Amino acid sequence: MDYFNDLISTGSMNLFLIQEKGKNGYYAESLDNGVVCYISNLTNRINFLNDEKLITYNSKIPLEKLFKLMKKHKKDIPNTYAPKDEIKKFFRSIVPEYNEKRVLIKYLRQIINQFELLLVYEKNKKTSKSISDKWVAQDPKSMRVVKKLKLA
Repeated sequence: MDYFNDLISTGSMNLFLIQEKGKNGYYAESLDNGVVCYISNLTNRINFLNDEKLITYNSKIPLEKLFKLMKKHKKDIPNTYAPKDEIKKFFRSIVPEYNEKRVLIKYLRQIINQFELLLVYEKNKKTSKSISDKWVAQDPKSMRVVKKLKLA
């Protein structure tokens, strides 16, 4: 995952791949639907995925390492809408020392969803060109057109 440093999360279930830096934010391609949005630092909470970690009792596990562990157990991954006991059981099986008291179930669901988005993105990346060749940037809040960009 050489592009892992360019992935950002805005606190939602979606992931964005940075295309270009803007004045107060980033032009980023949504991994969910391929639309490129302008994500502002002023209105969104922007987290780089390489900075996020899963809390354990002893330390913190980076998400990149966690995603590699999840890739090994790809068949056992529950759905994001699975019961919370099933999700906790899965994370206990791959990371036995994760702190169940400090890690919320919604964060675990978000990790599963982001992992699934990355799998789909990698599959699409191998089979075709990036969607960002023919896009119109949109503001994620109001979904209005911001401006047309040409990246390639």
